[in-house]
Amino acid sequence: MKTVFRKSTSILLILALVLGQTIVSWSIDDAANVPKQITISATTMPSKVLNFTWTVKDTKLTTKNVLQVMEKSLSSEFDPIKAVKFQATARKGYNMPGKLVIKATAKNLKPDTEYLYRVGNETANVWSEGSFKTIVDSSKDSEISFVFIADPQIDGIDSKAASVSFEKVFNKYPDSSFTYVAGDFTEEGPNEVQWEGLFNGGGLYPNAGQKLFANTITVGTQGNHDWAGLDNHFSFPAINGLSNVYSFDAGPVHFIVLNTNYCDNNVSAFQKEMEWLEQDVKGTQKPWKIVLAHKPPYSGGLNINYEPDMKFLRQNLVPVLTRLGIDALLGGHDHTYSRGFVDLKGYNVKSSMLDKETAVQPKTFDNNGKEYTPVLFVGNCTSGASKWYPAGYYNADPDDPIAKNYAFLEKSSAGFSNRYQYQAYTKVSVSDNKLSFITEMFHYDLNTDKITKEPFVYEKYSVVKRSSSASQNPSPIITSASTPTRPPTKTPTPTNTPAIPTGDFNNDGIINMADVINLARRFNKVKGDQTYNLAYDLKNDGVINMADVLIMASKFNKTI
Repeated sequence: MKTVFRKSTSILLILALVLGQTIVSWSIDDAANVPKQITISATTMPSKVLNFTWTVKDTKLTTKNVLQVMEKSLSSEFDPIKAVKFQATARKGYNMPGKLVIKATAKNLKPDTEYLYRVGNETANVWSEGSFKTIVDSSKDSEISFVFIADPQIDGIDSKAASVSFEKVFNKYPDSSFTYVAGDFTEEGPNEVQWEGLFNGGGLYPNAGQKLFANTITVGTQGNHDWAGLDNHFSFPAINGLSNVYSFDAGPVHFIVLNTNYCDNNVSAFQKEMEWLEQDVKGTQKPWKIVLAHKPPYSGGLNINYEPDMKFLRQNLVPVLTRLGIDALLGGHDHTYSRGFVDLKGYNVKSSMLDKETAVQPKTFDNNGKEYTPVLFVGNCTSGASKWYPAGYYNADPDDPIAKNYAFLEKSSAGFSNRYQYQAYTKVSVSDNKLSFITEMFHYDLNTDKITKEPFVYEKYSVVKRSSSASQNPSPIITSASTPTRPPTKTPTPTNTPAIPTGDFNNDGIINMADVINLARRFNKVKGDQTYNLAYDLKNDGVINMADVLIMASKFNKTI
C-alpha cells in the first residue's frame, strides 16, 4: 500500500511560525492543485462504503473533483479505464485560509477486497494515488484485528514522535482491518498548522502520517481537543444529529463510537446519545460489543478526578454500558496505558486466569444479588510526545463510584513508582470467544531524532468470553423523562499531586521557559472557548491571563 503523488518535488523543510508556535512541517509537493492530507474514514458499513477527504491549496478547483476506485485484482497499477468514478464536493475549510476541503464517498465496494484509487481534479489533471482494503463482510463473524492508538495531539516538534508511531503501525500490521485513533489528533483543533504536522511531521519518517491515513481505514473518536478541525480532515458519520457518533459491524464485533467530551455541559445531547445507544445495541447479535470513546470514565492519570465530567460519566454512562452488556470501552485522553474490569461501585473485579496472560471475563453481583458482567476499561498511552499525565492523589466524593488510590485498575503505566513515558500502540484481535491486546512501547528523542528505546512488549493480555450470557444490572436507561445526575459545577482540584507540580505543563520536572511558552499560547483564552484548556488556568478563574503568568513567575525554575 503506497501513495503516489504526481508532479512531486524534492522534500522541502518549512519552519512555520503561527501564533508564536514553532512546528516542523514537511511538504512533499508545493503544487497548489495536488491533493494532500488524504484520509479514508469508516462509515456505518465500512465493508461496502468509505468516505474520502483531501485538501488542495488551489481554491479555484471547486468543480470536477473526483475519486476513482478499482479492484487491485484487475491490475497491479492504477488504470482509470478500469475504475469506477465518484463525484466529490469542495468547500472552504474551517480556519483553513487558502485551502479547499474535498470529500467523496465510495459506494458498492466488495467486502474484504483490496482496491487502488486516485483522487484529483479532471480539469487540472493532477492526481494522488493510494490503496486500501475493505473490512470483512459485516454478516460474518470471522476473526479481525485492528490497531488502537490514542492522542497524537500534535502541538509542535512532538509531531516527529507521532510520525514514528504511524510508521511503526503501518509497517508492522499490514493486515489490520483499520486504525482506531482514540481522539485528540491535535492540541488545538482549529489550528491547521498542527494538522499539517499530523500528516507530514518531520523527523525520521516525515511523511508517515500521510502514508498511514491515505492507505488504511481510520476509525476515529472526537477528542476534547479536536473540535471543528476534525471535520476538515476526516468524514465520520453523524447519527441523529450527533457528530462523530456512529456504529458498525466488523467480524464478531459490534463497534459503537461515542462522544464522551463534556457531557455534563450538554445533558440533553447526552440523553439523546444514550437513547440512540439503547436502540443501537438492541439491533445487534454480535458476540462482542465494544465502545470506542476518547474520555474513559476510569483510567490511570490524574484527570480521573480533576475534570468534573469524568464523575458525570461514572454516574450516568457506566450504568448504561453495564446494563446493555458492553464488553469493553477503549479510550485515551490521559496519555497513560490502563486496564481493569470495573463494577458499578467503582471497584476492580478480579478475573480467573487461564494462564498469566489470559483472563476469563468475570462476573459480579449488584445490591439485589443479580449477576452481571462488568465493563473492561482500557486506556492507551499517547502515540505522540506532547505530555504524559501521572497518577494523582484524590478524594472521591461519596456519590462518586470510584475506588481510592486507583484500586479500580489492574494495570497502569502512570504509577507513582513505575511510570512509563513512552509512545505506544496496541494490536487488538477479536475472535468469537476471545479479545486480545498486544501493547508495544518505544521512546523517540525529539532533540536527537533517534529512537532511544526500541519497541518492546509492554503487555499481552486476553479475555475469554463467558460461555453463558449473564443477566445485566437493570439500571434505568436515561430518557428525556429522567434527568442524569449532574455533578457540582465547580471544578474540583486534585488533592496533593506531587508527581506533577502546577505549571509544569510539559512534565519534565522543572518549571522553566518552555512552560511559560506553553502558557503564552493559551493567553486570553476564556472558559467556554473551544481552545480554552483548564490545565493552563492556574488561578482557576475561567480566563488565562496575567494572573496565571504571575503564578508561573513565583514558581519559575522550581524543580520536583
